[in-house]
Amino acid sequence: LFKEVLKAVSLPLFVYGCGFEEKDAKLMEAISNAGKGERLFIGLAEEKAYKSLTAAAMANGHGLVAFSNLDINLAKQINILLMDFGMKPENILMDPLMAPLGMGLEYSYSVIERLRIGALMGDPVLQIPMICDCSCAWTVPEVLEEDDGKGTQVERGVNWEVITAEAALMAGAALVITRHPESVKHIRATIADLYGGV
Repeated sequence: LFKEVLKAVSLPLFVYGCGFEEKDAKLMEAISNAGKGERLFIGLAEEKAYKSLTAAAMANGHGLVAFSNLDINLAKQINILLMDFGMKPENILMDPLMAPLGMGLEYSYSVIERLRIGALMGDPVLQIPMICDCSCAWTVPEVLEEDDGKGTQVERGVNWEVITAEAALMAGAALVITRHPESVKHIRATIADLYGGV
């Protein structure tokens, strides 16, 4: 299945494991080998589970997503650990965790903003691009509830995802992950408005 996806997609792929270190180590090694010669980012590398993923990524020239769960010091520490292990900074993306609107967006925004400000102030360890998974917006109770008076679940999900992604981008994220194609259209329009075209 993975090789079929690789053939069908011409863009770099992000492949995340299931969150269990032993399974992810085997899975990501196989994914890395199957994607040799392609541009992949694998993840999520965490403070206590990064060596096997880093080795798998480095073996075939892939990138790595480093997860830090809303902790600025941990984000910096994971980047240091990955670079000390031999990972090139240009092959690392930070995922500080993006909480959706109504479930901690403000705190996520402040963490991302502080990480980006640290990078702009010259901290080389924080000068690594950030990626934020905004698809978590689809798990918010206001999106999931059955109440067509507030719009369909899809309409609410797209709105929540767009607001979450726009906040992440404005705070300093370089990339956002979304689930719905309509969300991508809205986010691209916002970027075009802010930066004068996409």
